[in-house]
Amino acid sequence: MDADLVVVGGGLAGLVVATEVAGRGRRVLLLEQEPHLGGQAFWSFGGLFLVDSPEQRRLGIRDSLELARQDWFGAAGFDREEDLWGRRFAEAYLEFAASEKRAWLASLGVRLSSSRARAHSLNLRSRERAWASSLRRVFLITWVVMVLPP
Repeated sequence: MDADLVVVGGGLAGLVVATEVAGRGRRVLLLEQEPHLGGQAFWSFGGLFLVDSPEQRRLGIRDSLELARQDWFGAAGFDREEDLWGRRFAEAYLEFAASEKRAWLASLGVRLSSSRARAHSLNLRSRERAWASSLRRVFLITWVVMVLPP
């Protein structure tokens, strides 16, 4: 088999790489040892992190980039000098999740169904509450069809 790129592992990172490279006209060979794609996301039911999406608004979930930032930074801490790159990644990902991520997923044929999380009503310690409140942004993929050109 001839390919421009061999991707080992069909988890989310491998699927993104394979999709991006195939989208640029390259031939991709995706190797996965499991009988399903998705890696850890398969076991976590394929949740996605979105900020202030139409699905959230339809369910009456109040969300914003600032709330997402508070949730993430509250859970992560980012209180050490060596957290610089973690903070930068978090900021970039929050911006992506609040802007182009949903449209990018839709362009790939991903459809979303909403599942309301009631994390805000849990009695948790501060860091756990911040993590749990981020669940308000999780939506499940109902179907993904990925075709990589030969």
